[in-house]
Amino acid sequence: MEKKDNNEIHSETVKAGANKVFYLSLRKTQNDDLFFSLSEIKNMDNGRQQKNTVMVFENNMKDFITAFRTIIKKYNDMFEE
Repeated sequence: MEKKDNNEIHSETVKAGANKVFYLSLRKTQNDDLFFSLSEIKNMDNGRQQKNTVMVFENNMKDFITAFRTIIKKYNDMFEE
């Protein structure tokens, strides 16, 4: 059975092909500060895994979310006629 992280509020998993997975998580620190993390884990040719993580802490979260919403809107606008 997988151990649940007590600091995790919510997470989503996105599989991107056979060799890559993205994990998006909203978590809290030991001091109850919120942060968002985006992790990419990919399987390498040598059988090892490579992990890259970006963390956005609460003091930058609103600006990050605003920018991300702008990107999503631009993306959606490309497909509207």
